[in-house]
Amino acid sequence: MQVDQVAAALAAPAAGGEPLNLLVMPYLDGPEVSVDCLADRDGHPLTVVGRTKDGRRRGFTTDERYLEPVRRLVAASGMAYLCNVQFREWQGRPVVIDVNTRPAAGLYQLGLCGLNLAWDAVRLALGERVEAGGPPDVAGIEYTLVSGIQPVLPRRVPVRS
Repeated sequence: MQVDQVAAALAAPAAGGEPLNLLVMPYLDGPEVSVDCLADRDGHPLTVVGRTKDGRRRGFTTDERYLEPVRRLVAASGMAYLCNVQFREWQGRPVVIDVNTRPAAGLYQLGLCGLNLAWDAVRLALGERVEAGGPPDVAGIEYTLVSGIQPVLPRRVPVRS
């Protein structure tokens, strides 16, 4: 929200004359870390890896300051299959800003470090065994996210005779 919007909301009387209930948190302007997790049906984390986001500059992290809280959260809540927890830092410490009980939109980016958690989740759902994996070797992997309109060419689907 913009400052003038907040000021106007505070100046206006609340519905029914009751005081406003506000949730206020510090502004967290640091880079975001988005941690993807694959857990088995019982909520035991199998693979946990973080994706760093600083503007368009991206990378991966296996920093336990981010991964361990996700493991504990997933295990305690019993979240199964794919989930995602997002962090920013405040005063040098990771702060959870979002918990998604679904796959993150950027999950495909893990392919750059050799992971295909979407396929592993399908295999789990089909009853196949997926082994717990240690953190991938992500040292030095950096990339840039470029978005834009891409033409989609029509493609003919072959017809079997």
